[in-house]
Amino acid sequence: MPSSLLLIEGERLKMIRPTDYQTTWTQDAHFRTATCKEVECVHYTKGWITKAPIGSPEDDYIKNDKSRKWIAVKADEATIHYFFEAGQKCFRPHRVKVERAPFYTMNQPGRETARLIRANMDFDEWTTRHNEQSYRAKKGR
Repeated sequence: MPSSLLLIEGERLKMIRPTDYQTTWTQDAHFRTATCKEVECVHYTKGWITKAPIGSPEDDYIKNDKSRKWIAVKADEATIHYFFEAGQKCFRPHRVKVERAPFYTMNQPGRETARLIRANMDFDEWTTRHNEQSYRAKKGR
């Protein structure tokens, strides 16, 4: 666990939390939807089996889904096994990271943790502010 730094401001001690400066990769801005083929999904490359209770929502979904090829085998009185052949889209969503710099953020000073406001900035500004704040904290010891 990273340690916190203390910044001495006059008579007060100010805690610099490790989370004050962050790099963030968000799902919307830094990842995109990918196909099974792109990520070499094991279900896509080898096929898969899905087991479903007979008459369940999963069973109905598969029976009504015309986009995939499957063979149904009744396993017992209550369960059916669907065998999906390789080379088709599975049921799982896939995402891949895009080439984009992270968001460099700094939590606004003086805010309670639950109400942090983050300021986005470029890498140079983020690094400069972080270094200056760390230097002031070290110098104040």
